Amino acid sequence: MPVLLDEKPHKIPKAIERDNADEDYSMLVSRYKMAEGNLGLRKGQQVHEIHMSQIKSAIDAVLHVESPIHVDELMRRVIEAAGYNKVGNRIRTHLFRAIKSSARDGRVYLERDFVYIDKGKTAVVRDRSDLAPGQRKIEFVSLEERSEAVLMVVKNAFTITKEEAMAEALYLFGIKRLTKNAHALMNEAVVHLLKIEALGQKGDLIFLPTN
Repeated sequence: MPVLLDEKPHKIPKAIERDNADEDYSMLVSRYKMAEGNLGLRKGQQVHEIHMSQIKSAIDAVLHVESPIHVDELMRRVIEAAGYNKVGNRIRTHLFRAIKSSARDGRVYLERDFVYIDKGKTAVVRDRSDLAPGQRKIEFVSLEERSEAVLMVVKNAFTITKEEAMAEALYLFGIKRLTKNAHALMNEAVVHLLKIEALGQKGDLIFLPTN
């Protein structure tokens, strides 16, 4: 299970040492699905020359499958659909202009580095185990999805500490190593849930509020 890199490895909490941990969540966590096909784009088109309306339609197509998605990953889906594999500065500027235009139109919602298909920023927990290592990054997981994972773990536990919940929630994404950055991002999710009173805390333990 995850250990915090660059520090002394944490002792694996008993709450995470369950042989049937994967079975506990198998009905709740979906495999990450990526948008496929050409997204309405023609292979070999110069991306920075593609009409804005076509780019926005491609963005819509990706979001219908992958929302919420990190801006960098959204751009990657679009350029790969057009037959390329690198997002240069000119392409990035063109694609980001299309994302912001879609946001102004109300077609998508842009917040920080993530793009959502709905204003409510709906997110479900997705297992990224099947993705390439470069795409299996906690930085590509939105605050909403991280928060949902923490809630799922807490709901499934009898008692659990904050550290245990963060480590196990990270594991649901198919991410096995709890780096310093991963720890900080998972902690952000816990703090968010405490702030909106979706979780309560007493000492090291976190729990669902009873009222």
